[in-house]
Amino acid sequence: NIMEAFEAAISDGVDVISCSLGHSTATEFFEDGISIGAFHAIANGIVVTAGGGNAGPEPGTVTNVAPWIFSVGASTIDRDFANYIALGTKKHIMVYWYRFLFGKKSFKSL
Repeated sequence: NIMEAFEAAISDGVDVISCSLGHSTATEFFEDGISIGAFHAIANGIVVTAGGGNAGPEPGTVTNVAPWIFSVGASTIDRDFANYIALGTKKHIMVYWYRFLFGKKSFKSL
């Protein structure tokens, strides 16, 4: 039960809850376990993030819409990204984010 999971996280003293769950359509706040659980978390000083949904990109496809939840989403772009990661050993590695054909994504360490 999602409500039990929120309550367990609250009692564990977490600082952030990242909820990667959602419904196929938006629901009323008082009927939605994610909205209710997130409200309890916010009341206890915990930040809550949730995925906006997987049905888009169409109008009305974001499902975690409670105003106390940070709803997050993703999109695709036609660019690649490279960056360096500094390890504790002071070694630096380059990580490259790139797109394959048909939108498949992958990481590659160079």
